[in-house]
Amino acid sequence: MSSDEIQIRDYEYYNPGNSVSTLQIGSGVQCTSNGDYITITTSTSGEKYVELPVGLPSDFEFSVEVAELGAVNYYAWEINNGQVYGYGASNQGANLGNGTQYISNPSVKGSILTIKCQNGTTTVSCDGNTINSRNITFTSKTIGFYTNSGRVQHLKNIILKSL
Repeated sequence: MSSDEIQIRDYEYYNPGNSVSTLQIGSGVQCTSNGDYITITTSTSGEKYVELPVGLPSDFEFSVEVAELGAVNYYAWEINNGQVYGYGASNQGANLGNGTQYISNPSVKGSILTIKCQNGTTTVSCDGNTINSRNITFTSKTIGFYTNSGRVQHLKNIILKSL
């Protein structure tokens, strides 16, 4: 591509990390942007959510990048308010309704979490390493992040696209 060409991508949602204005931020969540990445945390106990403002297509790919290392979970994602969920830090886990499956490689700054759902199969991976994969039907269509007391996430390049 030459410098005067613009690449257009067909995303349902894209956030490079420069704003939280489009996110649906749950009660008790501190969700801010420093212009480069989004920080998600809370000072109180109990799961709290930050959702994307769009519903999930039937077949989709969701990805997010760890901008900086946080505390406890460097990323913590969920679909349908915790129907399925996962996280990454010193190890990475994903529960697709079949118990939490783990891989031992840690998340690092620049790690990219990917959740791909196609033809009924959902696969969760980080940096190309599969954490969990399963045929699953979602009861509703929300996706986002969760936090709890002491957890701090620094995220950027949040992408949701139809497949």
